[in-house]
Amino acid sequence: MKVFALIPLILCLSNGKIFIDELGNEVRVEKVERIVSLAPNITEIIFALGIEEKLVGVTEFCDYPEEAKKKEKIGGFINPNVEKIISLRPDLVIATKDGNDPVAIERIKNFKIPVFVIYPMDFEGVMRTILSISEILGVKEKGNILVKEMKRVAEEIDMKIKGRKKKRVLLLYETSPMIASGPGTLADNLIKMAGGENVLSDSPLRYPKINLETAISRKPDVVIITEMKVGSESLKGIKEAFGGKVFLVKGDLINRAGPRLIYGLEEIFKILHPDEE
Repeated sequence: MKVFALIPLILCLSNGKIFIDELGNEVRVEKVERIVSLAPNITEIIFALGIEEKLVGVTEFCDYPEEAKKKEKIGGFINPNVEKIISLRPDLVIATKDGNDPVAIERIKNFKIPVFVIYPMDFEGVMRTILSISEILGVKEKGNILVKEMKRVAEEIDMKIKGRKKKRVLLLYETSPMIASGPGTLADNLIKMAGGENVLSDSPLRYPKINLETAISRKPDVVIITEMKVGSESLKGIKEAFGGKVFLVKGDLINRAGPRLIYGLEEIFKILHPDEE
């Protein structure tokens, strides 16, 4: 899979203070000194850009890097505490369409607080999001550097997989019950970029629930399980069914739409191509 040139999803207008978020909404922003993040991937992006000192509030699930755990908590990812957010007097709230409560977002906007909404759906979308956030926060060059490294690794892997036979991959987020990666997920995108083929790419659901019989019938060459919710008995059954084809990968590297997605891509590539140095 090729990674093409990126066009940021935000456009700075003539007065330099109006940006377009990833849902197409205009967001008027003055100087940003106090930021609230409503998702773990947003928090990771802000830390990666080196401006974490401006981060005054994060969710209870923002656990990376370690310093993020020390930030003021504003509630959950799905159900943030709007009153707490208001009390932190943010200049900007950064939210995501993929998980945040739209009602809470509208309530925040009603207090005249700018809310910039992101919606990255794949690796390339994550890079666009990083560029968008870096621009609105005034650290565009740092965003460019971060994205340049992500593109470099992705393009190197793209070159290495040329001519190789695609391995069939079953990726499970959970094992009890078995929740798998279907089409349109970050994991599905990474599997393709790493030279694999998702055995559930024809599923009508992004996150299908399957049983062991279905998993076996899809005849995967490799089974990847993320360390999200692994049941010991169900994992035992999967290992018995697939033998040495089963691999565990840290869930955040595959499921979190942030800078560490590049490490998830590398992990999947190594699993699919163990002979590649």
